[in-house]
Amino acid sequence: DYPIFRFADILLTKAECILRGAQATNGDTPMSLFNQVRRCSSAPELTANPTMDELLDERSREFYFEGLRRTDLIRFNQFGGTQTTYNWSYKGGNINGVTFDKTRNLFPLPASEIQANRSLIQIDGYNETEE
Repeated sequence: DYPIFRFADILLTKAECILRGAQATNGDTPMSLFNQVRRCSSAPELTANPTMDELLDERSREFYFEGLRRTDLIRFNQFGGTQTTYNWSYKGGNINGVTFDKTRNLFPLPASEIQANRSLIQIDGYNETEE
């Protein structure tokens, strides 16, 4: 096994880092990095730096069905917790979508792992028996 990273992921991650306050290199701006990705799909280019919401939306389009959405939503504080503003049908097990405890941003430790290593402590919010 070996990891594979798409160039679009690298560009959008660098744009996100700059938007979050990292030092830009090589004259890159969030807008220029964002537009490199959009050019590949012939999408209209931005004329100003993207917002964090625009960046999250672009990641959802670019990495559709690539298994990154959940971690992106967690990183952008849009998955669980009472502070989230993003909602979808059946979020939290409700047809209209409801917020849920931020504890659910993490998966519980499997009971078999806790039984194999008694030094492990289950994540707050989960029962010792949940898997």
